[in-house]
Amino acid sequence: MIRLEVKMEQVIKTLQGLSHKVFSTPLMRELGIYMVSSTQRKIRDNIPPPNSPLTQAVKQNNLTLRDTGRLLNSITYQASPHQVVVGTNLIYAPIQQLGGTIKPKKAKKLWIPAGAHTRKLLRRYGTPQRVVEGLKSEGYRVWISKSKRAVLYAKRGGSPQVLFVLKEQVDIPARPFLKIDREDEKMITEIVKDFVIGAL
Repeated sequence: MIRLEVKMEQVIKTLQGLSHKVFSTPLMRELGIYMVSSTQRKIRDNIPPPNSPLTQAVKQNNLTLRDTGRLLNSITYQASPHQVVVGTNLIYAPIQQLGGTIKPKKAKKLWIPAGAHTRKLLRRYGTPQRVVEGLKSEGYRVWISKSKRAVLYAKRGGSPQVLFVLKEQVDIPARPFLKIDREDEKMITEIVKDFVIGAL
């Protein structure tokens, strides 16, 4: 009689040893490195929906989730023996990921830059209030429109231009950049498979 005898104690011991080798910080680090690059790829690929016309005017492009490069460069990971966490600590990242509504905390309305020129002024002066003060000191007239929907400015006798758009709230659409797609599933499987084979 030919028979195969399997002692469960040995199988369990082998699996525990394999588990210790496979589920380790080096594996989680490799998965973390991969997921950081994958997340950055998703951001570079322009996650829909497209930017609003006002955002396009301010940024002078239609790249979603990309402006200064802070979000793209902030993606990082933390690895431990049994897990890897990929993410960012930027304060505005959650609303970009999940979407939501932004409302003013102290003011009655949000002051949204009306275009690239206003944005340059904000970089120069720092805040909307300082932009208004700076323009006034340069001889511009600055006022709120009759409709209360915009802040206008003009040189004395010149044509008025929109400086800020005034809104009670702004709805930000969800653009999930932290997610695992089919390509990720394949790559994660391959990375884990390589570690399992290497551990045998």
